Amino acid sequence: MNYNGIIVVNAKNANFNAGFDGLPRRLPTGKIFATDKALKYCIREYLSKEEPIFVHRSKEFHTDEKGIVTQRYLTLRENYLKKCEIVGKAVNFHQFKITS
Repeated sequence: MNYNGIIVVNAKNANFNAGFDGLPRRLPTGKIFATDKALKYCIREYLSKEEPIFVHRSKEFHTDEKGIVTQRYLTLRENYLKKCEIVGKAVNFHQFKITS
């Protein structure tokens, strides 16, 4: 899947993506840029103040009738229920802003 969009980071009295010299990272053309690692750090820090973050993708292992073990990644909904220990209860998913 390809996602397109814009992310704006406002760093007041800070150097968002400094190199080892303490200056913002620049392309050879002089344009300032941010690495994906710095951006992910900003997003995680922001979101960790609001709600739980699911960074690790959880897997489940299933054994079929023939004894073959398969694995698959959990969906966002399954991961949320597993992490929050709500499994087995009737839950209104719109309450948690999770859609799938």
